[in-house]
Amino acid sequence: MAGECDPFRIMAIKKGPGTWERPNLIPSAFRKRLVGCVCYPDTNHIEYMWIHLGEPKRCGCGYWFELCPIAPL
Repeated sequence: MAGECDPFRIMAIKKGPGTWERPNLIPSAFRKRLVGCVCYPDTNHIEYMWIHLGEPKRCGCGYWFELCPIAPL
């Protein structure tokens, strides 16, 4: 853990293109992960959803997310 600023991967991830072809990759050592999407920068609402391994998911705002497997700590 020396030098690792976010060992548990809980810090916000900047959204990329978020399309079906290039979804936002969410690192996880598990088969599912709870993800919160701040759909619009000027709102305080967070849309939460479960993302499952191998099943890309679309948020209500149109961005796509997919789990990216990583090694557990």
